[in-house]
Amino acid sequence: MASLYRVLPQAAWDAACRSGVVPRCGNDHRADGVNLNLAEAVPYTVHRYFVREERPVVLEVDSAGLAEHIEWRAPLPEEPWARPLARIPELPVSAVISVRAVSEAELAGASLGGGVS
Repeated sequence: MASLYRVLPQAAWDAACRSGVVPRCGNDHRADGVNLNLAEAVPYTVHRYFVREERPVVLEVDSAGLAEHIEWRAPLPEEPWARPLARIPELPVSAVISVRAVSEAELAGASLGGGVS
């Protein structure tokens, strides 16, 4: 299975590094799982849900260990890609392969047609 991604504010990542788990956000609580993204969904997620002041980061997640917990939800008109939801209480930091800062272009929505660089 390919990598999946999670976007969160830098402060949430810092807290996750201390606790060992990435806590659920409001959308996760509503969905009763951890929302993850395909590479092509990352620019949309960044532009829609985050602001520069949050200094968002993109986590690359090793999805192999989560495969049995992932529910693949259907695309939506505004989100034309599969939408993976991990039915787990929280994402373990040990599942994170890499972390990168979100670019200014992503925050501005300039790369909405592309994937993760």
